[in-house]
Amino acid sequence: MAPLAGRYRLAAELAGHEDDVRAVAPALATHAHPEPPQAHRIVTASRDGTARIWRGKPAPGGPPPPTATWRGKVDCEKVIARHGGYVTSVTCYSAAEGGKGDGPTATMRAITASRDNTAKLWRVPFGAGGEVADGDVECVGTFEGHRYQVTAALLLDVEDGGSFRVATASLDGVIRIWQWGHHQASGQVSEKPVQELSDHEGPVLCLCDLGDGALLSGSGDHTIRRWEKRSEAGPQPYQCTKVHKGEHTDSVRALQMLPNGLGFVSASHDTTLRSWGRGGQSQRVFAGHSAILYDVSAALAPGNKVVLASASEDNTCRVWDHHTGDCLQVIDMPSCVWSVCFLPGPDGAEHMPLLVTGTSDNVARVWDPNYCDSEGD
Repeated sequence: MAPLAGRYRLAAELAGHEDDVRAVAPALATHAHPEPPQAHRIVTASRDGTARIWRGKPAPGGPPPPTATWRGKVDCEKVIARHGGYVTSVTCYSAAEGGKGDGPTATMRAITASRDNTAKLWRVPFGAGGEVADGDVECVGTFEGHRYQVTAALLLDVEDGGSFRVATASLDGVIRIWQWGHHQASGQVSEKPVQELSDHEGPVLCLCDLGDGALLSGSGDHTIRRWEKRSEAGPQPYQCTKVHKGEHTDSVRALQMLPNGLGFVSASHDTTLRSWGRGGQSQRVFAGHSAILYDVSAALAPGNKVVLASASEDNTCRVWDHHTGDCLQVIDMPSCVWSVCFLPGPDGAEHMPLLVTGTSDNVARVWDPNYCDSEGD
């Protein structure tokens, strides 16, 4: 357990939202070499109806571990999304598109879900200096039709040509699958989704793409459903192949894929995390929180170990050893913790990952297990 002994300490605060920070996410979904411009950036979404992007301070010298770039007060780089209601989730994806000059332009896609009953897809291009290109952020897709708040939105089946499917989930109990492609006009999508999945008996609160063509959903009906593509091509691409029922005793609020294809982890209003194996079998329960869990994240740590982080209404974030089930650290917060994510690190996980939390005091915080008070800003 020695490699996991470092204790997370507050390294930076991201203050600028005008209401609760409901979601946090790395601007780079996976680490890449050479690093694209969105590396060392964080995206946050808030009850104030916006999503914002934040950039860590450049580190001197050669490329350091990502833990070296977030210190002190960090200013918002840009507001990249606006909704007519609070933003419930944000997920980011890398993309390379044809530029206005020679060669491709580094671009980030961000998809946001909102209480205004829509999800929106945003194109965020980066300039030659790595900055968010001024004035060029645009909404390229709006997904309308849910009767209530959209709780989650993901991109699925991304193809080289720029076409992909979008999955949205809602408090109306329905998952909708949409088709999107570059041939469509900016800001528009198909008038109707290609499929509606309405098997849940309660609101759908979260989605998780397992990366193998399977999709997970968690619901207020206390279940987790696994959806897989049908073997034959057709207008209804997904079917429910498994229902996890009876393990959680309250709403399933968050789902996260585990690194290295180990399975997934779920967070519930019953105050527990559960780890699930590749075959979907329940493996371990992580207990210790005293109130509802809202979010969970997972990452590789030194020694090829896996760490988890959980966000709770009990005003704490807990860090866990996935293998042993031990709670490694309880991080006390000034208010309810809505969201948590690890920042992806270099391949091989030579360093403990950074941790980001979003809380109801309107602030996102960056936590660093390698931070020392003696370090300068």
